[in-house]
Amino acid sequence: MYINRLIRSLFRFTRTLKGTIAIGLISLLLIISITMTKATAQSPGYGGSIAPRVWRQIQALEQEKRSRTPAQQKINSRLLYAIRARRRESFTRQVPYLRTSVKLNPQGEARIDIKTARGQVTAQLI
Repeated sequence: MYINRLIRSLFRFTRTLKGTIAIGLISLLLIISITMTKATAQSPGYGGSIAPRVWRQIQALEQEKRSRTPAQQKINSRLLYAIRARRRESFTRQVPYLRTSVKLNPQGEARIDIKTARGQVTAQLI
């Protein structure tokens, strides 16, 4: 008897806008929690299948991104990695198989497109 009354109340509640929103949010949170549980179970710290060498390379890439200066954050990652590989910086030894699509000429220069906030490339910028 009590359960029937509870179910009827729930159905009446879902007919209102607040009820629809509440049920939608609960459903969304349930889906997110299930998805996060599966994603967490697949991560290396929880018995995942990523090799330790690959995991170290991912961590090195994340560390490199966090260590960038504000000016470097505006530069394309592939260009930065190509420059660092040419200089043989220690970072490139941590990620030996990282390849970029950047083509450097024998002088170590690359042809790039420059985009500015105002759309003007001045001599000072170059």
